[in-house]
Amino acid sequence: MDVLASDLDGTLAPLESNQDNLRDLERLTSILKQRAMQMVFVTGRHLSSIQKLRATVPLPQPDWIIANVGTEIYQIVAGRPTLVTQYSDHLTQLADGCTLEALIAKFSVGRGLRQQEDEKLGQHKLSYYCDANQLDELRRQVQEQMAEQSIAYEVVASVDPFNGDGLIDLLPRGVNKSYALQWWSQTNAPASEIIFAGDSGNDIHAMLAGHRTIVVSNASTDLKAQVTEHHRETFGNLERLFIAKRPATSGVLDGMKHFLSC
Repeated sequence: MDVLASDLDGTLAPLESNQDNLRDLERLTSILKQRAMQMVFVTGRHLSSIQKLRATVPLPQPDWIIANVGTEIYQIVAGRPTLVTQYSDHLTQLADGCTLEALIAKFSVGRGLRQQEDEKLGQHKLSYYCDANQLDELRRQVQEQMAEQSIAYEVVASVDPFNGDGLIDLLPRGVNKSYALQWWSQTNAPASEIIFAGDSGNDIHAMLAGHRTIVVSNASTDLKAQVTEHHRETFGNLERLFIAKRPATSGVLDGMKHFLSC
């Protein structure tokens, strides 16, 4: 059974005021229902933010949610998201038992970092805002401080596409969207059945993992080139890659039609 695993913002979720995206979202949802495909949200958003988005946008009903940049997995049971505690326990082992509370206690922030709101944190994700112009320097400082204290976490730095804020996330070493999706697939669906769709840098690991991959047209030129080169060099062809000519939801729909021949 095929699975659609997709990022939300800039990918599955329609772009603002894009009527083609809204129409194609209905068509995409229809394909998922007709084929009885599993839907997995794979997003950097935290759970309450995902629920707010679902209240305003008619997204397909997910079967699973991978949230907070791969640090949480939820199964939808009777319409409600239920945290997969086995995955949380697994991440605690990866992080040498260092939970959020322990991480905050060990980590003294430097000037320029502002801890994000509680709902944006997670048991294995500590996040800060910063000035985007200082992002590289602050990332270096945080990495050095964690290395000095032998903390089994790594730094992921990015820029918020909506407001331009610098973002610094501390995650267990090696954990990202792709890591969570691979862990999920071990007991729920073979990797060969997964179609992954994304648009941004935090999707890159999943795009390179060997899944059938959809890159929507609003992704950066550099990202498209990197993914294309990797697929060509690693797999010898581009059979598992679809570079969409349309943005966001419409690009995901086109990719689904390409891979499923529908």
